[in-house]
Amino acid sequence: MSNLKKHKILGVLFNFYENKTLEAMNYTDLGKSMSLEQLHKETKINISDLKSFCKSLETSYLIKSIYFTNEPSTLRYYITDSGTASLKDKYFLNLL
Repeated sequence: MSNLKKHKILGVLFNFYENKTLEAMNYTDLGKSMSLEQLHKETKINISDLKSFCKSLETSYLIKSIYFTNEPSTLRYYITDSGTASLKDKYFLNLL
C-alpha cells in the first residue's frame, strides 16, 4: 500500500512541476513545489503518513524539500529527475 501512495505522491508532484514548467512565467524550483497541505489535498493521504512518505522519497533522492524564505516554517517539495524517472518506470508499482 505504501508503494502505491509513494507513486501517487510522485505523480502529483510531477504533474504540478510540469504544469508550472509549461506556463509562460519562468518559475524557480520553489514555484514548482508543493506544500504538505497541497499534497494532502491532492492525494487524500493523511498528513502524518504524508510526512513519512515524503521523508522516505527525499532520502532516496526522488523528491527534494525546500523552504520558502518568507515562510520558513512552510516546507515544500518538488520532484527530482530521479523521481521523474522512477515515476515513468513505474518503479513503486512494480514492487507491488
